[in-house]
Amino acid sequence: MTVLAEIEMLLNVYGVKEISFEDDYLSTDAGRLEAICREAIHRNLRFKWNTPNGIAIQNLTRPLLRWMIRSGCTRLNFGIESGDPAILELMNKKLSLDKIREVIREAHEEGIVTLGYFVLGVPGETVDSVRRTIDFATSLPLDEIGLFIATPFPGTTMTKEAKEKGYLKKEFNTITAEDDIEELVFMETPTMSKEQLADLKREFFSAFYRKKVWKRPWYFAGRALKQPTLIRRFIWQK
Repeated sequence: MTVLAEIEMLLNVYGVKEISFEDDYLSTDAGRLEAICREAIHRNLRFKWNTPNGIAIQNLTRPLLRWMIRSGCTRLNFGIESGDPAILELMNKKLSLDKIREVIREAHEEGIVTLGYFVLGVPGETVDSVRRTIDFATSLPLDEIGLFIATPFPGTTMTKEAKEKGYLKKEFNTITAEDDIEELVFMETPTMSKEQLADLKREFFSAFYRKKVWKRPWYFAGRALKQPTLIRRFIWQK
């Protein structure tokens, strides 16, 4: 079954009004994505859609964003990871800060709600590199952010390096149902302690949301009504 056939089934059989694309590679082939958007418009498929798992930035352009909006896109989550070029290189992420700025700005200007994902604490990360990422994130017209502590998943290069260098403090396969995965710190490096990482994550949230709330108070008032913990966690937390 094709993507469009599945969408038609969801709309016509189940009455779905909004669809979340969990495909990390949705925009890898920009031509395919544009074709899907064009055909959805041609078939007069009426639905909203978003990308909660993140969408690749590299191939996004303003013309493509406009086709996406016309087909129903209302929200895009971006895997930015870091605002420090050296850390992006360590992550093997072939993405420039200029391209990130361009796409986020264009998405914002076109009226798309944007969220940026950032990862803190990869081997090689320093307090200074995190602060550069904070400065970069707060300079972007993002609506929201998602922050994650670097997780050494089994079988990855990061896990191998962490074990070889003695950075690994907790194995991923030892996680229990009682653990808060968002707060777990799996690694400590010579340049980033567990305590520093936790403090910087709180600093990041606070710096970003305090700045945004004053610029868009009504937007965040609406968000706070839906998620009251946002006020405590992102605005007043020190």
